[in-house]
Amino acid sequence: MAFDGKRTMLGTGLALYYSTGTRLTYIDRIQIKLDIDKQDVLVPRNIVTQYKNKSIKISGTIAGFEYTSTLQKLLLSALNKEGQDRIDFLAELEDYESGERFSYQIIDCQFTSGDIANWTVGEVVKKEFPFVATGIKLKNGDDRD
Repeated sequence: MAFDGKRTMLGTGLALYYSTGTRLTYIDRIQIKLDIDKQDVLVPRNIVTQYKNKSIKISGTIAGFEYTSTLQKLLLSALNKEGQDRIDFLAELEDYESGERFSYQIIDCQFTSGDIANWTVGEVVKKEFPFVATGIKLKNGDDRD
């Protein structure tokens, strides 16, 4: 399926899971970014510079989720000698016109920063945490253009 200006894609579900599959909470918003560091390659007898990937970094932000004691323990696990527990995100898009669904799994995520305490009395505590990840996998969908 090709993405173009004529189709409407809606994010229908976002959830936060331990790598074991246990669901921790639902998420209202996610942003995932690939930062690709390119290196110039000069090829003999070619005046046009070529490029190769030097490194790729997967990062992003999750937001709008309810802060639970389990998430607080997960964030505090970074203080352990073993390091922070890893989690997976599951994001789903749906095209209501064609009924197609695409699920993305963001693998082995670790939070890079986050508030331990920052709330207002009488309001639902929702947070925003940046993260880094080691992989992204398309879980279902099709490869049509």
